[in-house]
Amino acid sequence: MKIAGIDPSIKSSGIVVMDLDDNLEVKDIQFYGYTTTKMYAVDEGNVHIAYLCAPDKYSALCMPERQRLTYDIISKCLDEVTFLGMEDYATSKAHTGSGSILQIAEFCGGIRYLAYTKGLGIINFGIGQIKRFATGDGDADKISMCVSFKSEYPNLYPTKIFEKLKQFESPHNDLCDAFWMCEILRELMVLEKFGEDKLDPSKFALLTTTKTLGAISLAESPMMKLGMEYESVKKKKKAKKEEVRRIKEELAKEREARKAAKKSSRKRRCES
Repeated sequence: MKIAGIDPSIKSSGIVVMDLDDNLEVKDIQFYGYTTTKMYAVDEGNVHIAYLCAPDKYSALCMPERQRLTYDIISKCLDEVTFLGMEDYATSKAHTGSGSILQIAEFCGGIRYLAYTKGLGIINFGIGQIKRFATGDGDADKISMCVSFKSEYPNLYPTKIFEKLKQFESPHNDLCDAFWMCEILRELMVLEKFGEDKLDPSKFALLTTTKTLGAISLAESPMMKLGMEYESVKKKKKAKKEEVRRIKEELAKEREARKAAKKSSRKRRCES
């Protein structure tokens, strides 16, 4: 089975494809991307970064033409892929020019549609959740994400080839981010198929807990798949908040019951 992770970007998306065995261990891993910097175009070993065109020429293209160029690359990468982990919308990347929030939304929405029509099961992961899983810090920077990948998975990190790229910048950091989305997806599949005992306790905790009361965890992230009923994040968050409210009410009742019991006990002692 093949699964993938995508860190979407108009100028430099990172795509990681893992080929898994029956135990969901990684048999093979491939890194794909594209760039407008010719010296970072690499096709060596398991790293494949396509050169689009010069930056000024690419920036002058209309959005549909950029999508045509990049979606063709992405689509080929997703051939034979069953499930896709993808970074959710990053409003923090919004700025004027080609990376404006509207263009990012249009571009990323198109990738989701492409994967959806290919029949992939798609799960969106919150940016803070991805960072927390990778580094333990929901506010981690790009350097930390790359360093964590290299240190935790040295057998999967293509050191010699990645050293040819400008460290911690696109496309290097895009590929590292995409790896974490793919790895989160793989870990979730292990949890689903084999249960908690097959996961490192710290990884299990990161998958199933959140730092925000009422938020959904990585393990609760809904899947989008053609022909499958979708339970929205909004609906899940509402159900989670209702559960939190119910638990709080039950705890409050228990506290009141204990207070009443203590008061009754003191009254009986006084009467005796």
